[in-house]
Amino acid sequence: MNGILCGIDRADLWLPLLRGKRICVLTHAPATDGNYVRSADVLTRSLHVTVLCGPEHGLDGLAGPGESVDGVSRDSSTGLPVYSLYCDGEGGSSLSDALKLADAAVCDFSDIGSRFYTYIWSMYDAMQLCAERGIPFYVLDRPNPIGGVRCEGPLLDPRFASFVGRYPIPVRHGLTLGEAALFFNEHITPSCELTVIPVSGWSRTQEFEETGRAWINPSPGMPGPDCARIYTGTCFLEGTNISEGRGTTRPFEMIGAPFLDSEAVARALNSYRIAGIQARPCRFRPAFGKYEGEVCSGIQILLTDRREAGCFEAGIRLLDILRNEVREFEYGDRASHFDHLMGTDRFRLGQETADEFLVRGREESFEFRKSVEDILLYKEEAHR
Repeated sequence: MNGILCGIDRADLWLPLLRGKRICVLTHAPATDGNYVRSADVLTRSLHVTVLCGPEHGLDGLAGPGESVDGVSRDSSTGLPVYSLYCDGEGGSSLSDALKLADAAVCDFSDIGSRFYTYIWSMYDAMQLCAERGIPFYVLDRPNPIGGVRCEGPLLDPRFASFVGRYPIPVRHGLTLGEAALFFNEHITPSCELTVIPVSGWSRTQEFEETGRAWINPSPGMPGPDCARIYTGTCFLEGTNISEGRGTTRPFEMIGAPFLDSEAVARALNSYRIAGIQARPCRFRPAFGKYEGEVCSGIQILLTDRREAGCFEAGIRLLDILRNEVREFEYGDRASHFDHLMGTDRFRLGQETADEFLVRGREESFEFRKSVEDILLYKEEAHR
């Protein structure tokens, strides 16, 4: 593990705090210890765990994007009841019932560092409920797989708060799960009794490839760390009639539609000479999702320099190319979802150009980063 220990690996810290309590564990199969054993199993073997709660995609990570996971099931490994944090496809939760079985809540999610990835918002909702109930909340922290230095994109406009963004943070927020919890707790009224079990040996300059760990898909459509990086720019296409590559082996890295001129789109995006980004024309046939079974023309976004790659900018430039140069491009009935992903309707309505949006993003993310300096747990050099 390259000397890096996640919160779940640090039983010397969490075991004394949690021993003797009835524990509700918010987790999923992608969250594992250094030996790739599920956190749910690690905790159950050491503590009095009474109930498990799974986020979007479920405890086993099998449900599709936005697919409601209703009711109470039973975990085949531990035999424990499993409650859903994603009951109505919009963040509806049965956590309220689950907490009746517990004295403390423990959260261990495998997050990817983007505002519209819903796991941090399941945590946010759970923290609010625990605050109301007077139940202590513990976060077992993990590295941010796309690094903890870079921060990109405008803050969410509160008018567009949803389960893909509850609170004003940038698209690429640069926080770990534990740091996000500390930030949220400053703004939750009342705040909860929060404890973060930190990662040991990680510096925020380190990205996933430097952790020494094998990638485990945190959700069905997130097959690797490059996908997680590019997702910060191409997830917006979910709110359009352009395929974001779901149903292929390269979701979010390949985008297209039957009507696109792949050569023209690739040429237009490459003309911006975005750091670390190269677009190549491609064709693909999605096995599910938009244009299922149809041949799509489009582009694949390649990262030529992972650390410097301007993935967020690439996504905004690509949207601008599509809306201005592709006659068939539209938002249709996905317009509301697009605005929630963007955190504003100004871009879609043409009230803000791509240049203006990117400038505002640089300014607001810079200010955000300054505002969270006092809660950051990790420096730019690893320490133990």
